[in-house]
Amino acid sequence: MMEPPPIDRSDGNSQVWLRADSILYVRVWQRPDLSVGEGARLGALMAAEVARRERQASGLLFDAREAPVVTGPKTQGAISGMLSHYTDASKPVAILCADEPVQLVQMSRLVKIAGPLGVCSKDADEVENHLLQALIG
Repeated sequence: MMEPPPIDRSDGNSQVWLRADSILYVRVWQRPDLSVGEGARLGALMAAEVARRERQASGLLFDAREAPVVTGPKTQGAISGMLSHYTDASKPVAILCADEPVQLVQMSRLVKIAGPLGVCSKDADEVENHLLQALIG
């Protein structure tokens, strides 16, 4: 997996950057000190940034390895919206999960809803290969 360049944007529990290969990389992590409301606010900011950057990006990689294992309905809605925004523009999406079956099941469902241009895996190579194959056709 490619190492990230300097961060384009960082909020309280997420980072967003455009990689050299034009994949928008989004990394989120757990912050137990955040209230549910603050977490939702930060999630909305991240989702808005991801949507804003769609025209620059050739695809989306959402790295959830450090995120909470189980997400609530608001977070699932935000992730689903981000994925659909990209797949509706015929751009591939991928979610990289932790080695946690519950997270993998939950995120796989969101990718499936977004359509056939997505993949969800705990294997970084699988995620990268999916995006690469989608981009080269």
